[in-house]
Amino acid sequence: MASGISGSIRHISTSAGDGVSINLNSLLHMAQLLASSSMSTSSSASQVRAVGCHTGRVYASCAMQASTGSLVSGFIDFAQNVNDRCEPLGNLEIKVELSGLTNNDNIVKHGLHVHQLGDLSNGCTSTGSHYNPLNSQHGAPNSQIRHVGDLGNVREDGFGNIRAVLSDSMASLVGPYSINGRAMVLHANEDDLGRGGNSGSTTTGNAGGRLGCCVIGHSDGSRWRGANRRQTIAIRQEDLWSKK
Repeated sequence: MASGISGSIRHISTSAGDGVSINLNSLLHMAQLLASSSMSTSSSASQVRAVGCHTGRVYASCAMQASTGSLVSGFIDFAQNVNDRCEPLGNLEIKVELSGLTNNDNIVKHGLHVHQLGDLSNGCTSTGSHYNPLNSQHGAPNSQIRHVGDLGNVREDGFGNIRAVLSDSMASLVGPYSINGRAMVLHANEDDLGRGGNSGSTTTGNAGGRLGCCVIGHSDGSRWRGANRRQTIAIRQEDLWSKK
């Protein structure tokens, strides 16, 4: 098309009889510039989405660091499906693989929560309180009223290990309630899920001290897939939410 009209000049007569000369090659050049600008803008927007948001199947992980007097170690891994608008598709999946817990203290369940700050400069103390952007009371993972960071309890076996698979509908790796960059904290005691009848229950679940913590960050998913190969034991969440 460009070669057909390149350099050509058309003469257009107006109703007043005046002659107006229009260089169609110039018009074509302007149209090409506008089209190029539009494509560039679209491409830039796409690049911004790609850089600012992980889409498809996304993963995160954190390596547990023990508090003073604790020997807990291991990993907590996360996976979630995310659409091209950076919105979560379905629940956040969580796999817990920890060891080094004391197995002779008659404590079987341990509270597991997302805490507000990914700051381990003063150990687990500096992770702050439960992640609670909605300013709600503490509750169970399946409660309508709960903290975003309320993940309930995980159960240890008779050898000081925790192997659990959780699924959560509020916490997410993307969006307004993203837990990326925040901390996971394993507590010394069982979380009473807000049913203890006192102020401690409705803020922390009376879950006690902090055995260990870690900062959540994006990962390539290799640990998640490895956990699948190791056949992580899935404990029913109904058991974790209920009291002993």
